[in-house]
Amino acid sequence: QNITLTYKTTTFIANATSGNVGIGTNNPRAKLEVSENGTGITLNPSTTSSTLNTTTGNLTVTSAGGAVTVSGNSVIIEFG
Repeated sequence: QNITLTYKTTTFIANATSGNVGIGTNNPRAKLEVSENGTGITLNPSTTSSTLNTTTGNLTVTSAGGAVTVSGNSVIIEFG
């Protein structure tokens, strides 16, 4: 059974079958999906390829501690 909480106009849902969690969506398609009016970010961690995607033009990562760390066997930065 899913766990659903609605606060004002925002829905928070945990899908009991897939383990996916959604904020602003009733059908989260990733481990964490945050959406507002069809735009937002998804976080899909996996053992083979973790991804962080945005459906808008920009993705900004900030840290209150002053550091953002990216690590792994390779780091790919593409400019389009």
